[in-house]
Amino acid sequence: MGAAAATMTLGEAIGIVQQWHSYNQDQLWSKRGYDIGLQSMRIDILNTVREEMRDQVTVIISSLDNLMVVATLMLSIGFGFVVEGTFPPAEKDYDYDDLERQLLIVYAVLAALSLVFPLACMMLTIAARFEVELCQQDVMGDLQKHLLKALQRDQRDADLVQGLPSSSRSDDEEVLHRADSSSRLPTARRPKLRRNSRSEPLLGARKDKGFVKGIREAVKGGVKRQLSNFEALFFEENVGHIAEDEVRLLAEGLLQKVNYYHFLYPIAQLFLWCGMLSSVLVCCVLLGLYYKANYPETPWMWRSYSGILGSCALGCIFFFFWIKFRLRTKQIQVRQKSNDIVAKTISGIYREDSGITPSTLFANAEPVFGSDAEVEAAYRDAFGRPAQGSQETDYESAEEEFHQPYANRRGSKAAKRLLWPATTEGHGHLETSAV
Repeated sequence: MGAAAATMTLGEAIGIVQQWHSYNQDQLWSKRGYDIGLQSMRIDILNTVREEMRDQVTVIISSLDNLMVVATLMLSIGFGFVVEGTFPPAEKDYDYDDLERQLLIVYAVLAALSLVFPLACMMLTIAARFEVELCQQDVMGDLQKHLLKALQRDQRDADLVQGLPSSSRSDDEEVLHRADSSSRLPTARRPKLRRNSRSEPLLGARKDKGFVKGIREAVKGGVKRQLSNFEALFFEENVGHIAEDEVRLLAEGLLQKVNYYHFLYPIAQLFLWCGMLSSVLVCCVLLGLYYKANYPETPWMWRSYSGILGSCALGCIFFFFWIKFRLRTKQIQVRQKSNDIVAKTISGIYREDSGITPSTLFANAEPVFGSDAEVEAAYRDAFGRPAQGSQETDYESAEEEFHQPYANRRGSKAAKRLLWPATTEGHGHLETSAV
């Protein structure tokens, strides 16, 4: 009987050990699956940020390229006014009056501005292009750094899975390290590999530790591993995630550089439009003087040409300012809305630098109840009496029924009574009597 009982006890112990080993293996593979899923999520987030960055850079570069092409065209037109050979008549061939002499000065100024404004537009466009390229390199470098972090397995999590301290190495790494170091030694000095590719002797074969001490340390290691998993589950929710501060700084840097582009681009456009206006006014003054000097008997020739072209230029100026003031408010609203959406998505609603805090939200909130009496009536209505027209109780147990005012009741009846409090004194009197 004693031998049979010992055999049964030994069999049960072996079964328990097998179950414990199977549980540890399942937990290990579950942790590895969780790590793989977490890495996939992080890589997806980085890919999304990279695609967004690529789209923004593509749009910005295309707009800068178009602006540079137009500025180059306007610069070539300005060079044409200087080197093409069409100039006002010389003073020795034509007697200019005082007004015409002033128009000659205006012509010289406009001819110079027709070269200056397109050149300034090109310089600003090139500067914005350099800024965009630096922004792209900077952000792509940060994304590459985060991608490398995402692809690397957290050593601390790996040690927790293996049940070892964070400063020690896993068995597989130890075996690979010893195998690599032993392969560099001569053949005669290489140590012989132990059975089952273990880096340490079996538990029962250890000479410096007794069997009981080894069992105690094994149990202690298992408990420590379970406590470490418990701690990682409840107190380290963000282990392995991308640091929120780093992503927030990355996004804020991107937005800041994009805003810098939005600051340079309108100035470049303004210079381009000023260059176009200067070219038009150069044509107006130049050909007006040319027609007046060469066709003196037809004064309406230069008057018609200069008047039509000058009126068109003046109308374009008014149209430009009208469009700017008309769309300025809308542009500011759209830009502010997009920046707020990105900032709230990355950093959350409660940010210290945004001015939105829980205190301001509660200060601007509208109260649901007007007085303390309404609050007490709603509380009694929700937790103090059973449903009308029904003898059944909504309590889960007799203990909850005994502690009626503090019970957490089921169903939607309490919620409905909370949303529709008593509005008459008679109703409130009935509620008080019911309690």
